[in-house]
Amino acid sequence: DITAHCLASHSVDELPEPAQLLNHPLILQWDGEIAQLRSSKLEPIPPFFWDRSGRAAVHGSITSGLKFRGDDFLMSMISDPGFCSPLIDWLTDVNRVLVEHFAAVGRQEVTSIHVGECAACMLDLANFRRYVVPSASKLGEHFGAVRFHSCGCSDHLLEACGEITGLAELDVGGETSVGKIRSHFGGEFPVGIAPLVEDMRAA
Repeated sequence: DITAHCLASHSVDELPEPAQLLNHPLILQWDGEIAQLRSSKLEPIPPFFWDRSGRAAVHGSITSGLKFRGDDFLMSMISDPGFCSPLIDWLTDVNRVLVEHFAAVGRQEVTSIHVGECAACMLDLANFRRYVVPSASKLGEHFGAVRFHSCGCSDHLLEACGEITGLAELDVGGETSVGKIRSHFGGEFPVGIAPLVEDMRAA
């Protein structure tokens, strides 16, 4: 969904203020298309929303950083945290600004936010707490309820997931233990899980 490594040759200092992105031609194009659809008596679902439920959806800042900077981004989280932290903060602010913008343009109330931190399962617990929890919590503090997604086995992250401000639901890969989720969050906590191919074939 983006050009791979597109920020690999740029420093954080070169990045625009998040609000400046609202003047980007692509954003202006989408604004115009939403207005055109509404003039046709339609109620378009704006970007960053899947439906009219009010739940916005973004990629987490770690996952976006990996896409924008390339494969060495994960290693630089350890070797160069002074670079990674400002970039993660910037990406988090970009998500906030874009969700707010398209909620307003699309006349869509934000009731919760899905944070798709697809790369989270590749982090150890310490770096998850260092980078992911503050980023996701910042969105939770702003938008309210957080539906947090991690693609692969995330058993080692469950305790720290509970530290995310506003956490209201987990959405995890099939390798993650539902039993361990229940032991951490209780039997009533909402959980989405992607079944493994092997499990579906066995059924």
